[in-house]
Amino acid sequence: MPWPLSNDLRKRIIEAKLEHFNIDFQYKELNIEAMKIASEEIRTIVVKAYLSGAASRQHLSEIFGYTTSSISNWVRAYKQENRLAPRPQGHRKAVFSKAELEQLSDILVKNVDMTLAEIREHFRKSCSLVAIHKTVVKLGFVYKKNSTGQRARMRGHSPST
Repeated sequence: MPWPLSNDLRKRIIEAKLEHFNIDFQYKELNIEAMKIASEEIRTIVVKAYLSGAASRQHLSEIFGYTTSSISNWVRAYKQENRLAPRPQGHRKAVFSKAELEQLSDILVKNVDMTLAEIREHFRKSCSLVAIHKTVVKLGFVYKKNSTGQRARMRGHSPST
């Protein structure tokens, strides 16, 4: 939630509210205006204040600018998982390592009729065929089918050539 206040005014407001609720916190330069994901430091302060009974979720929400549901989620994560750090953002781990991608590319050049299921079995992967297909396409390989629905020939190229 963006704050339309100067940093100095924001600092004084936060300090006053924290002092009012007797929350032990040394103000540091927190970039609250640009924050989308709360840092571990802010989560620690909020969870500590809530669990000690120094302030309610609503008051902490008003002080720090995060929703009460976010604060509830942080408290729940702390109680259940003893975790205050935000979860890592990003994508899943790749199905194939770089070495496996090179090996896959070599295999596809040598064996143009290999099916997605055979590729999955060869590499002993437990992912979907769609994941294998996307990897094959990412490598630059495209399969064309003729009028009978059979693969005519492999089109595309290997990145190493």
